[in-house]
Amino acid sequence: MNNEVQPSGPILLVEDNPDDAELTRILLKKAGVRAPVINAETIKAALKVLDPTDSGFSPPSMIFLDLGLPDAVDLDGLTSVVAAAPNVPIVMLTGLADQRQAMRAIENGAQDYLTKGEFSPELLQRVHRYAIERKRAEGELLKAARFDIVTGLTNRAYFFSLLEHSLERARRNGQQLAVLFMDLDHFKNVNDTLGHAAGDQLLCEVGKRLQSCVRTIDLVARIGGDEFTMLVEDLANGTDASNVAEKVLTALREPFSIDGIDVMVTPSIGIANFPAAGGDAQLLLRNADTAMYRAKNRGRNTVEFFTETMNAEMIQSSELEAALEQALAVNEFEVLYQPVVNLPEHRIIAMDALPRWVPKPGQQEVPQEKFLPVLERTGMIHEFGEWVLMRACEDCQRWQADSDHDLVVTVSVSALQLATMGFVERVNKVLGQTHLAAEKLEIEVAEAVTADERPIILQAMTDLRALGVSVSLEGFGAGSGALGRLSEFPFNRVKIDSKLVAQVPTSQDRIWVLSGLLLLAKGFGWEVVAQGVSNDAQLAFLMQQGCQRFQGELFGGPVTVDELSAPLAVTNRQNLQQIQR
Repeated sequence: MNNEVQPSGPILLVEDNPDDAELTRILLKKAGVRAPVINAETIKAALKVLDPTDSGFSPPSMIFLDLGLPDAVDLDGLTSVVAAAPNVPIVMLTGLADQRQAMRAIENGAQDYLTKGEFSPELLQRVHRYAIERKRAEGELLKAARFDIVTGLTNRAYFFSLLEHSLERARRNGQQLAVLFMDLDHFKNVNDTLGHAAGDQLLCEVGKRLQSCVRTIDLVARIGGDEFTMLVEDLANGTDASNVAEKVLTALREPFSIDGIDVMVTPSIGIANFPAAGGDAQLLLRNADTAMYRAKNRGRNTVEFFTETMNAEMIQSSELEAALEQALAVNEFEVLYQPVVNLPEHRIIAMDALPRWVPKPGQQEVPQEKFLPVLERTGMIHEFGEWVLMRACEDCQRWQADSDHDLVVTVSVSALQLATMGFVERVNKVLGQTHLAAEKLEIEVAEAVTADERPIILQAMTDLRALGVSVSLEGFGAGSGALGRLSEFPFNRVKIDSKLVAQVPTSQDRIWVLSGLLLLAKGFGWEVVAQGVSNDAQLAFLMQQGCQRFQGELFGGPVTVDELSAPLAVTNRQNLQQIQR
């Protein structure tokens, strides 16, 4: 033969008939197949050859398997050989009467078959080549079906299948295992700012670090988007998985170098233990996902174990999400306004816009702290936030036209809104549509935003200031921000957290903290507003500390637009006179 075939390993011939075995050897040689042939007369002997733990093991490049062996019934022999050598192509050797069964063998893992006594060297060579190519193609298809194309990790479908097998073993052996479900915080911003190619590169690097956090018996999978899972088996107790989670938090703490740019990414991790948190694969994965959302709602970059109470909370959250979608569709919201007063000037200087979900008859009102996080999680915050901004700017423009009060309206926005491309342009568009001067609008952010290191957020604030819009920090002193980064932000004013104000002047610790915050704000040149002022004692202390701007029940609570005439006429002279006496 002119075309010799050089297999990468020996050929395993499983044939109990010496004459047929010798004939196959001769034809292989004539076909140009230059490889040693190992003969096994039974399935048992073949499995010994295929045992990787056996000394002298050399994986075969091809297996020729006789259908009629003394220790094989039906296709049991083929099944055993496929299980022992899943990556090796198999060609069945069959008699004339066995061709139908040979076709069944192909359906069950063989790549081709040859009829004994009827194949030539040319046919054998062709079958040999085609079987190898077919097995390679099958391997590529199998890889595509089981593994994620971006990271090379196990994909969702295969992870689910492996999880079911692991659960069977755990039940049988009385063992514990855990599923870790993680989501990369703010990953979308990487795609938005650096592009999807950079995002894919980041996912690959994250996958590598995750694999370094587990043992070889454990499994890491990417199940879609920026979501990863881990299967950790053979646990000694229910808390062992937390050690793996801590390793993940540590591993992802260091920045990733993507196209020469340092990128920070953090995970929110949920853990579901078997058997405590679920007895089947679907339930376990769902409960780990639920715990992950709890971790994300707690502030991200943290870990939560699934508990039974989360089920009820998840149901309530789903119901709330559906109700919010309906409420947005039919506009069941209104905006209330709460005044900010300047006592030395005896006037109201600003109105904080506070969105309210109007309850239906017979229903209780849902507070902001419950429905705003759901709007953020679902992305509905963008539509909702733009509606609040438009309404507040329209109302503020009417105040300028209908009264002598030179008022600013304050609208609170989330980090998610700030980090969305085009946010500043949308603010500018609303100002143009409502004809409100930019200096009459103040955008307010929570203190936690200062701990968010995404450049797009700081840039959005800077661009707002360039428009003439003020930027303020709400909840100053709450402890959720990054004190060392405050100087980076272009704030006009800060609002002292109401929880601090509530404990003065009775708590000496809070007095020291508040005094320090006032000095810090003065050093940065920021105006200060004290939030949550509810009594004269608090007001007196704050004024003694040099604070001049206040907000709270003492000066009026949130009111509707129709109720604003009275608050706009109040100058708070009586409160001031009482303090001065």
